Amino acid sequence: MTATNPEGQKNQKNTRGNSRASAKSGTPNNRPNASSKQTNGRTSGTVAAQDAAYAQVLLGKFLIFSFDLKFINAALAQPLREISNGLELATKEFHYDTLTSSGCAIDTIGHHRCCGKAPAKMAGVIYLHTQESRLGSGVLRRNLSLIKALLGESFLERLTILIVPRPGEEVNEKEIIRPLLDTRSPFRNLCDLGAQVKVSSLKTEPIRNLLLPYAEKPPLLMSVQSELCGSGRIPNEGDINLYLVKCARAREGGPALTRSRVATQSISQIQNHVSSPARQGSEDVKKLELQLAESKKQMEDSHSQLQQHLSQYTALCSQLQIHENIEQSEIVQNLVDINRRIEDLALSLSQYLVDTYGGHDKVTTEYAAQLSKLKEMFEHDERKGSLVQSSKGVGMLLEDFLDVAVRSILCEQLYKRIFVPFHPAIPASDPKNHYTSKLYERIKEKGMRTATLGRWRTASFAAISGVIGEPELSRLKAQAGLDILNDNLMPMLGHLFGSGKSVKLSGAHKESLAGLVTQAWDWCVMLKERIVLLGDYQPIAYRYGARFDTNMMTEFEPQPGSQHEQILSSIGLGLNVGLSQGTGEGPIRTNILKVSVVTEGWFREDRSLSDSSGSSGSTPKPGATGIREVVTSREVLIGEQSKPRVPKVVRILIVGPSGSGKTSIIETSCYSTKESLDNIRYIATKRIRIVKLRMDDQPFELIDTPGFDGVNMSDAEAFGEISNYLLNNEQAQTGITGIIYVHRAGNAVHSRSLLRNFRVLKNIFLGNTGIARLTFLAIQTNGQDIGNGDFLVSPGSVFGTAFSDGAKFMQHPNQTGFVKLLRHYASQEPIILPIQLDKSYKVYNTFLNRVEKELGYYEYSSAQSLLDDQERQLREFYENQLSNQRESEIKLRQQLQQSQLEYSSLRSQLQLQENVEQSQVVQALKDINRMIDDFGRSVSAYLTDGYVQRIFGKDPAQVTSLRSRDMPTLRTLFPHREGRSSLIASSTKRGIQIEGFLDYSIRHFLCRFLCLRIFQPFHPEIDPSLSKLLLTSYDNIRKRESQAIAGKWRSETFKSLHQYDNHRTAEQLESHLVLLLDNRLRPLIEGVFGREISLRDEHIANLRSLIKEAWDWNVALKSGVIMLGDFVLTYFSRGRFDSKTMEEFEAISPDHTPKSVLATIALGLVCEKAVGRDSPIDKVVVCKAVVATENIFD
Repeated sequence: MTATNPEGQKNQKNTRGNSRASAKSGTPNNRPNASSKQTNGRTSGTVAAQDAAYAQVLLGKFLIFSFDLKFINAALAQPLREISNGLELATKEFHYDTLTSSGCAIDTIGHHRCCGKAPAKMAGVIYLHTQESRLGSGVLRRNLSLIKALLGESFLERLTILIVPRPGEEVNEKEIIRPLLDTRSPFRNLCDLGAQVKVSSLKTEPIRNLLLPYAEKPPLLMSVQSELCGSGRIPNEGDINLYLVKCARAREGGPALTRSRVATQSISQIQNHVSSPARQGSEDVKKLELQLAESKKQMEDSHSQLQQHLSQYTALCSQLQIHENIEQSEIVQNLVDINRRIEDLALSLSQYLVDTYGGHDKVTTEYAAQLSKLKEMFEHDERKGSLVQSSKGVGMLLEDFLDVAVRSILCEQLYKRIFVPFHPAIPASDPKNHYTSKLYERIKEKGMRTATLGRWRTASFAAISGVIGEPELSRLKAQAGLDILNDNLMPMLGHLFGSGKSVKLSGAHKESLAGLVTQAWDWCVMLKERIVLLGDYQPIAYRYGARFDTNMMTEFEPQPGSQHEQILSSIGLGLNVGLSQGTGEGPIRTNILKVSVVTEGWFREDRSLSDSSGSSGSTPKPGATGIREVVTSREVLIGEQSKPRVPKVVRILIVGPSGSGKTSIIETSCYSTKESLDNIRYIATKRIRIVKLRMDDQPFELIDTPGFDGVNMSDAEAFGEISNYLLNNEQAQTGITGIIYVHRAGNAVHSRSLLRNFRVLKNIFLGNTGIARLTFLAIQTNGQDIGNGDFLVSPGSVFGTAFSDGAKFMQHPNQTGFVKLLRHYASQEPIILPIQLDKSYKVYNTFLNRVEKELGYYEYSSAQSLLDDQERQLREFYENQLSNQRESEIKLRQQLQQSQLEYSSLRSQLQLQENVEQSQVVQALKDINRMIDDFGRSVSAYLTDGYVQRIFGKDPAQVTSLRSRDMPTLRTLFPHREGRSSLIASSTKRGIQIEGFLDYSIRHFLCRFLCLRIFQPFHPEIDPSLSKLLLTSYDNIRKRESQAIAGKWRSETFKSLHQYDNHRTAEQLESHLVLLLDNRLRPLIEGVFGREISLRDEHIANLRSLIKEAWDWNVALKSGVIMLGDFVLTYFSRGRFDSKTMEEFEAISPDHTPKSVLATIALGLVCEKAVGRDSPIDKVVVCKAVVATENIFD
């Protein structure tokens, strides 16, 4: 610590440490007593004279090394603070302070003395040493060496070593100073070079008397100041640190010695303390490092591109709602849970039924009330057997049969009722299920990608659920459980027990069955409505008598060597998954959970034997064998207890700092030496020493260990000796019973050195297990009072956390406490310490590196070795990295290419970018409308020119629709009501000129036919009921999903239904042609002319071309257009005129708005786009339909 004249630091802040200092002239920093009373036996005048003399002392500066501020407080006769901040009136104590390392404290002092505008000269240096402080500390020796390097030999004559005696004891200065002048004392070298040793209490008068002689001495520069501050240079902290390291090396013989330390928190900091050649890496390493850095940059670029593609892929999946947060393991676990629930219900139900309705005289299925019906239910084959009887005619025990029969029924019914149908709400026998399942199978056979296939399934399933509605789904789910109970389980029980027993299930069993069905239903919904990318999951069950397949089945309780061709039943569901690669070969199915099946191996002889015991509980229970094993085990234990007991050796590990008295306490306790611990000569323990003794017929092994913080060996070497014994000694491998930490009373408990060493002991050697067996034993000398060990747990004590972790304190010191501890440990079992469990510590370098990390410093040789190892490891690492870099880059490029392919494939299979423009769609509509117009005009002209004059006998201009020959037929084709307009007549009973009537009627019939027969059905080839189902599902999908999903679903479904067969298409077109002619055009001609008139071949050919054009355009719209939306063709019969969707044919004026529509003579077009999330469909009128109004009668 530095004590300064307050005037000397003009720029110093008015902190709490100098707030009492006067800012005026050189008045000392103690106030004169204004009272005339005596102080310390002297008058106030005498005190004033002493103060004036003492003021001369404070004109100089002092460097004070102290453990607290009592010296400063005593010198100034008033308290300043408890601890220094290191830059003002004091420096932190550097030996016993656990917060600051010794090296850091010395660095701080050097920095403060050297790094000002001008180096501050010192009048003297005072080092405070308490009488209790141990002289054998290795840390003390190193710190004194650093101080010597800081001051320089020429300054040592200004150094005073002040010993502070124990308070309350008689002071014998000669005896107190004698240990410091011993040749083994770390202070001896300083004294030989001029340092003085004095004894004084920390009171004002003796302290001032100590300082007064310095008033006559001129201030000098310390060695570090002379070395680093020459020519006005201001050094930095690194210069001071390097100076001290050089001094330490020079003192200890250079880098070859291992005693000099390099304090650090990481290995990279070591390089600041070694020579430049050691810091310079080889050119090869630098070259490898540059190559690796360049290669890493390339990989980072590729990785960035990969992440970008993955992000795009994820975004696309999210947009299309094909991203799921479900793992396959979760899916499998759900089925495992269902199978376990089936098993639990079957076991519980079988035991309940046997206990309630079974009998001791009828214990097998041979005694079933209706055996023939029971056999029929399980498809019994006399040659192959069934669950009811084996192929040899042997019946199954009642409880066993009920167990497997219930499982079999549950598996079969869950499979048939829930998993087989496309949707569990639609029974498998329902035609709707047949249509949907067949359609799904056809789509799967096409081999589309998994993503597209899965999205089609999920959209279809959700659409069906939406159509049915939640209330109905809940009802059907509950009904499924009741149906299984009433249609399957109860009939089986009736066949087995007979109707006379009125078998009923308990309420708990019914609830369990309902819960099972609900769980299976919900799991099915998850598989079919939520899973897309993982694949198409299908639960599996096999019928009675199916061939046994080891790839798909696992036998329930198989017997050794059993081989069976057929199974009796499935009693646990299996699972497979199909993944489609888009190759056109359909999905590839993989089994991920085998079906649990029962074979004839279930009819074992031991099951039949149990029947003769008269017990109905036939299922083997694992009880008898276990009881025999327990009895045998107990007999062995009794036999072992009868042998004479040999007491185990109790091994006690004794640890502590060097010089704490470990060896002495062993010697005095084991050999009953009456010599006082104070008088035993200190000899450092350098090797593990085992002391064997027997006390109360109990053998002990006391393991005396080298102490840490010693002068003769480093801390790492001391710990290495202990670890070598614990890891390599055979006896030590059996365990350590107790650990005794020997602490000499009066030694510091706040030392940073102690903190580091105890941290090694705790973290590496003992751990939580060893700390619980650790006991502190105080060695008491000179009559110190150890009390309850409170000094060990004082605030800031190194040992504080150890006691909170379970360590204990022996309240009796010395031999008494030591013997009590031995007796205490004799009753405990040995433990294996954590260091013994970590085999890596057997490699000494690994152990040493860990110890030095805990200590916070490295021995110089270790530091140099670590740097060499680091360079070697770097070279090997770089070489290995570079040798593997190309392979990693290739893999990364492959991943990048795969990601690009997956993204492109997903977009390709979803056809998010189509080659159809809306303008092309509009043009196609115009072409069809033109063909309709041409056909109507051509046929009407042909009929008018050829037959009107001949049949009606009048000029065609004078013939109207009212002259038609068969008016009833026309009224059937055109629903006509008197007083309302139609194409036949207006509301005022006016007719249309006959040629115009034929033209408009034919065009109207063509628009109506094309819409109803080709454009409006989901597909013109399928059954109307299937079309209605698909259209309903599609409407629901469009409400829920985006246009991309809805459009893709429509496209894939249409393509799966479409037959790409020219001959088949020609047949369909011909049937539509015949239907149009027979139902509309011929009745129209007959209604007008009263007889059949054939059309020309060219008319039939044109009509056939029109139908084919419409057919092909419909295929293109529904299979090839996705993102543009759904193009809906519109036509209107009689109704109100809507200007938004209709356009009047030959309107009178643009402002004219007709009231009603008579017929559609040109198709319209509306584009509909799905928005999803139950939002309304977005509709845009692309082309208005052209309609005829009453204007045609004018």
